Amino acid sequence: MRFLTRASIAMLLTASPLLAQPPAGVRVQEAIGRSYFQIRLQSPDHLRLSRTQQQSLDRIALYDLARYPHLVPLDATARCLAWHFSADAKSLEFLGLGTANSSGKFRLIYPTESDDKPPKLGWKETEIIVDWSAATKVNATTAGRAKAPAEDDLEGRWAEAWARELAIRERQAIDADLIRAARQELCRQYKVADPMPRPSMAIPEGAAARTIDIKDLAPLEPMAHPWNELLAGRQTAVEPLARLIPADFYYVRMRGGEGVALLKQLQRWAKVAVGMWDGIGRDDRLAERYLRQLGLPLDEHGEFRLPSGTREAAIIGSDWHFRTGSDVTLLFALDDKQAFQQDFEAGNERLRQEYGPGLNRYKDRFEDTEIEFLGAAQGVNRYCAVLGDVAVFSNSRPAFRRVIDAFRGQVSAIADTPEFRLMRTVFRPDEPSDRVSLFVPEAFLLNQFGPRRQILQRQRLEEIRWQQALRSSSLLGAWNAGMRPGEPATFTVAPLIARDIDKISRDEDEFYQQFREKYRTEVAALIAPFAVRISALAGAVGAEAFVMSSRDADFWDGLRRHFGKGSVAREAGEFPGSALRLVASVRNGEMDWARFKNSLIKLGVDRKHLTNHFDWMGDRWTLNLNDGLALAKFVADELHVDLTATDLAVSHDTRDERWLLAQLPATLAIEIAKPLFFQGTLNKAKQIVTETFPKALAWESLPEPFRGVKLDRVQPSQALLLLAFGKLLKPEEAPSVFFANDGRTIVLAPSMEAVTTGIDREIRPNRARTPQPQRANAWLGVNLAASPELSDSLRTAIERHAHRQTLAATALWQWLYDCGALTGEESVSERDAIALRWLGFVPASLDRSEFRWDARNREVVNARHGSWRQPRLYAEPAADAVWLNTLSDFAKLRGRMDVRPDGVLGVLSIER
Repeated sequence: MRFLTRASIAMLLTASPLLAQPPAGVRVQEAIGRSYFQIRLQSPDHLRLSRTQQQSLDRIALYDLARYPHLVPLDATARCLAWHFSADAKSLEFLGLGTANSSGKFRLIYPTESDDKPPKLGWKETEIIVDWSAATKVNATTAGRAKAPAEDDLEGRWAEAWARELAIRERQAIDADLIRAARQELCRQYKVADPMPRPSMAIPEGAAARTIDIKDLAPLEPMAHPWNELLAGRQTAVEPLARLIPADFYYVRMRGGEGVALLKQLQRWAKVAVGMWDGIGRDDRLAERYLRQLGLPLDEHGEFRLPSGTREAAIIGSDWHFRTGSDVTLLFALDDKQAFQQDFEAGNERLRQEYGPGLNRYKDRFEDTEIEFLGAAQGVNRYCAVLGDVAVFSNSRPAFRRVIDAFRGQVSAIADTPEFRLMRTVFRPDEPSDRVSLFVPEAFLLNQFGPRRQILQRQRLEEIRWQQALRSSSLLGAWNAGMRPGEPATFTVAPLIARDIDKISRDEDEFYQQFREKYRTEVAALIAPFAVRISALAGAVGAEAFVMSSRDADFWDGLRRHFGKGSVAREAGEFPGSALRLVASVRNGEMDWARFKNSLIKLGVDRKHLTNHFDWMGDRWTLNLNDGLALAKFVADELHVDLTATDLAVSHDTRDERWLLAQLPATLAIEIAKPLFFQGTLNKAKQIVTETFPKALAWESLPEPFRGVKLDRVQPSQALLLLAFGKLLKPEEAPSVFFANDGRTIVLAPSMEAVTTGIDREIRPNRARTPQPQRANAWLGVNLAASPELSDSLRTAIERHAHRQTLAATALWQWLYDCGALTGEESVSERDAIALRWLGFVPASLDRSEFRWDARNREVVNARHGSWRQPRLYAEPAADAVWLNTLSDFAKLRGRMDVRPDGVLGVLSIER
């Protein structure tokens, strides 16, 4: 490609109203063998730029980010064009790089807005023909560029325009590191100001900076458990696989084909959940990555299956950092070794055909165990052996050796740990419901938060970010030079178990001390070994979780103190209209009353008014949340994704959130165990309100009872309402505390409608409640499909989220096309493979809608959601959206909780 040597640009007029006027200015600058050009045009009459373009880039609404003029080259005369922002809307300025062809064509695309109310947004376009013959040539003026490029510094103005363009794309891609690193490097190279400063990509610390011995950092101490007391007199059944698993590994067990199918279902759910949690649309292809590494047998759909001759399998590992690279080991219990060997050899033959000479195979010995290794660049990395009646596959040699050590009894196995033996007294391994189970020992959890694992992961993340910065630099260089980038350098991330560490730096020491303090105050109290068992039910999936809680942690101690001393019967049938219903046995103690008493005293309540006990309360507490428009509005507000300037203009003040919460049709019903004590407490509460808060609260008895039940209301004053909600309200609109009782149950609610509904449901039920033999500390019911309003609100909110994620993915695809990594001629599989090599993941849509390259306008467009320039947002999701199926799978949840001396047992049924 040759660069411009002749400097002149003149517009050939066409029928377009824009081109009927001469251009405001066309200039060219030669700088270090490159030709920069500047085109200034009078703004078209119909051009409408959003005023938000004048704001800082952090504050511009997402949809407005791309509503600016675009000049698209239609031949090879120009590239890397960008609009240079100006507060002057009378003219447009574009800067780019040019070539020495005799003529050039451009398409000017600019935003428009109709005079309708509300106005309709659109785009207009016109073609411009450029004759490169004779024009103004300017000399480079780079002095003082650190502040702002001079008027004649076209190179600097071009870099400044592209710095803004890349900042816009970073925001569009949800703060993508790849684009951020490119913008920061562009600003450094051309010495222009960064329009959106962000932390720069850190360079990994060298080994010379690490002088502190990691042994000086104290390990985390396990929590106190009376294992001997809990195991006394219990019979434990342990499956053979558990004797091969190191005591500090997690353990996932699958039994038969049904267990494998159930695990695949859980994987699909997890993929959707993680995709929604991430923000940016990405598909890491994790299952494919680890299946490829382990060279496992596949079914006709290319998915994992149990090898022939096996009855069950286990997945184990030392950490859960699957994205950055984790050790994954599979164990297969063999029933028929000959059938397994035939299937195994057939799989090896498939790998030999796939990789050809690139497949490396050798055999080794570890003490008296023969190990076979299969490896290929960016593909298989498998160690395998047969230990007794168990076949072992692993992608990590250190992890593989740990399994052998456990098999030989040289290190502790999970089967030897007291928490596993206790778990197997609750979840027996031979029960039909034990199809898929997960067990996480305490040693595994402590390792994840310990100094070695945390610092190693920090070092690895720094290395990954640095490699991403290098790849970003390669893409930027190719984009800048107008050439296709070469293949990215191969970057292999070893699992943490394979990495050694003995010395750390001062920064790493400070990092871990800060982390340890956060762990001590926020995490340590929750640490407990746990197990989860999954089973397939008729039309549902059942999940049971058993947490072996410690006795010296405040969280678990509080759970036992409040919920573990009584039980409630399971309610018969369902309650129509309930979106959430929680019935629990709750007991408050002296400490709870003391805290409540102190809080009232701080509010100004006289001590003489406060008694010493909640003697009137029974054990049964019921929280009910009805469906309806108020709940739908709250869900829509909490899950809303801001896209437009109108969205940003909507207040997000905490007072608005309080208002929506106050509108929820919720009720709290508490059993009255001692009616006389309750009446005395009620009278004392009324006295406190009238004497202590006479100007803030008004206590009144309503004149009309409901179904024979007296109603009372505590209403805040106008001043208090204004402070809480930021608005003046009529008395009938003001949220208050309504309550009613019949001497056996008190119902509290924020509105008249909610309290009367609560009376119908809790005090005067229309149907008799049949006592059930089943009892538990708590029962839970969630019905996400309780009403059309709630279902519509959830679907609309998630569709909006999926739309945002998809547009983020288009920004990443756009950069790969602009940099030449993609040309638009690749197949979908080739395109995805290139994205994996450059990004480490495939930009994807949550609903799996397809992306395509629009060569005419040189932009990436999603089949459903459009592009950033012309987005398409739907109120309803596509009927075949993957996440919609997952939402329908979780339409109803039914659960129970039992707080036991040995832990907490939770049971959940997930119904379609």
